Amino acid sequence: MCTAQDAPGQEIARSAKPRREHGAAECWRPWGPHRVSTSIPGPFELTEKTFADLGLSPDILKAVDEAGYTTPTPIQLEAIPHVIAGGDVTGIAQTGTGKTAAFVLPMIHRLAKGRARARMPRCLILCPTRELAAQVAENFEKYGKYLKLTMALLIGGVSFKEQETLLQRGVDVLIATPGRL
Repeated sequence: MCTAQDAPGQEIARSAKPRREHGAAECWRPWGPHRVSTSIPGPFELTEKTFADLGLSPDILKAVDEAGYTTPTPIQLEAIPHVIAGGDVTGIAQTGTGKTAAFVLPMIHRLAKGRARARMPRCLILCPTRELAAQVAENFEKYGKYLKLTMALLIGGVSFKEQETLLQRGVDVLIATPGRL
């Protein structure tokens, strides 16, 4: 696996046979070789940055620490500060690299700083499967446990009565699958 730069600041993973040549690797593609640096970081390369360096609130940092996380992954390093600043992010990373935390942590941070609206969700997270929706809800509870934020999980296969009650009371975050939504 090589990482190639197709556009300035845009790294794209390529499956190829890397070959060393004068301190560089070549990724062979059907349309020709592409030279890349041999110092390609792995998906879990540790950095010296901590979650505190990303601008998260003390309550969130306490929950992250209790969850056992000390060093952010590359996707978290890139996404969290950008989302806290109000930017949009489209992220792609391997399974197990912390993508859920990469968007849940800054979302909780922003919601905690804002004002609640009467009975209206301030954030909608739409997940393709009930398992993923449950994972996102679990992460929300884990990282937001020291904040006064509410959440409702709307998934099929369970009684809608409890879910409806939560919605009527009002929630900050609504996590749902398309069918139940």
